[in-house]
Amino acid sequence: MLKCDLNSTICKFVDNFLNRNTVTEFKDGVYRKNGIIMPIRIRGENNQERTKTITHQFVLLFFGNTSVYYKECDAYDIFTDKSPWINTSNHFSCWRHDGLHFLSDIYFDMCKKLEPDLAPRDVDIEASIGSMSHVIKNVIVEYEYNDDGFINIINIEKEKN
Repeated sequence: MLKCDLNSTICKFVDNFLNRNTVTEFKDGVYRKNGIIMPIRIRGENNQERTKTITHQFVLLFFGNTSVYYKECDAYDIFTDKSPWINTSNHFSCWRHDGLHFLSDIYFDMCKKLEPDLAPRDVDIEASIGSMSHVIKNVIVEYEYNDDGFINIINIEKEKN
């Protein structure tokens, strides 16, 4: 079986496709900036018995230099799902570590839920990035700053070409 490191794959995708030099627009109290989104599906299965599986589906959002957000939802629902985005990093210097650390949390949580007495090496976890037709590179992120100075994402839409 071919294995590939999810963190490295995500980082390469972002480094190649996120334009960190786009202009931030500001109108009527709302900021607008280009970004990219990437749907991820992580599936776990007990290696020994193969009787129990768990699946996590979420979408990663990257914009600016480099803000990282995610939300648990199906890629098809990304533009209609109104659940809040979870922020994991807001800066270029360590987004690769801080911004993607939640993936390790998901991994270990899945291992524990699948079989608490098994070591993580005995649990089969696979991750897939949505098909290329669902990896939408170009989105517009609309956001505002809350009273504490943190970004509140208002809307995500496909960039019109």
